[in-house]
Parts: sequence; C-alpha cells; structure tokens
Amino acid sequence: MAFIQYLSEANSESLINSFVPLLENFGMTIPERFENSKQLYAEYKSSYNNHFSKVNVLISWVNQSKKECSIEIWSD
Repeated sequence: MAFIQYLSEANSESLINSFVPLLENFGMTIPERFENSKQLYAEYKSSYNNHFSKVNVLISWVNQSKKECSIEIWSD
C-alpha cells in the first residue's frame, strides 16, 4: 500500500472542471455520488494475472477562493 498527499492549484473554482478530464485521461472513474460534491473522488481498478489492484484519488479544497486544493493518492 502507498499513500501520497500534496497541495496543488486548480484551474478554476470547480474541482470537476479542473481535474475530471485529466483523471479520465488516466482511465480513472468518478462515482456518481461524487459528481456534485465539495470533494472529488476517483478510482482506478485493474486486475492482471489474477492480481487485483486499486488506486484512489481524493481532491478537496484547502482554500477555494485561492484555488488551493489537497490531493491524496493511495493504493490497495
């Protein structure tokens, strides 16, 4: 298991507009329950040679007016 957290800057005041195209480019999916949330959650699931792996990303605002956000990435 791995865990990484860092601060970043969004392109707009919307996490969806700022990050969904990039996350989807990497093959990640956003569950519907997070599409209108203040946080953005995405996941990537893979099974290769009977080994299952999952990568999770959680993006949340630190300061929305300054477009600062926290990005957490962890894997199972």
